[in-house]
Amino acid sequence: PYEVLLKTTFWNKREISARVRLPASPNTCIVVPSTFFPGHRFKYRLFLKATASVTLTPHVPKAMHCASMKGQWTPELCGSYKNVAVNPQYALVVEEDCVVHVLLEQTAARKKQTSEGGNLTSDLAIGCLCYKGRQSCSSQPDPKSKVGGDVVFTKYSEVARTLTLKATDGPFCLIPCTFVSRQEREFLLTVVSDKQVELRAADSTKISSPDVARSAA
Repeated sequence: PYEVLLKTTFWNKREISARVRLPASPNTCIVVPSTFFPGHRFKYRLFLKATASVTLTPHVPKAMHCASMKGQWTPELCGSYKNVAVNPQYALVVEEDCVVHVLLEQTAARKKQTSEGGNLTSDLAIGCLCYKGRQSCSSQPDPKSKVGGDVVFTKYSEVARTLTLKATDGPFCLIPCTFVSRQEREFLLTVVSDKQVELRAADSTKISSPDVARSAA
């Protein structure tokens, strides 16, 4: 595990700074710029001043594989977390034990008019459920087959969760869903792993991308 040398306080400011004393060792330290909330996109500048010679270079992690599919909730295919089977469904196939990162992004967000006359994006409360031993759910699945425990639904443009999967428990069924039923929104489902994965839509799921997405590094 990594040792955290410094963690700054998050502020709503254009610029923040921090000072840290680094150990005199040949080990590489990793600097991670981050926002407090997920789902944001901004450009930034990272500066480093030191009393000794240092080098700052982009960190390139080990090769990762990614598979993505586009989908949509409609009033007829949006049963919320209470009626899991009435949602878009995706089969996830892994050939070996692995850790996967599941990202769900709602796109083409609805606009709502504010009292001041401006437009604000209204994000839905979303989450993604995972069940083992099946490629789809024609009825309410057994709670014991749920992978990763309960899901917290949040009104973010993008939510993510990390799952540890055993190949012998597969295939797996990923079900993006909303907290409230009968809502409408397009979304993008992405699975990232250091192992090969295959993501395909269930027969009942209407999609706007290829039927099968194999991970690519």
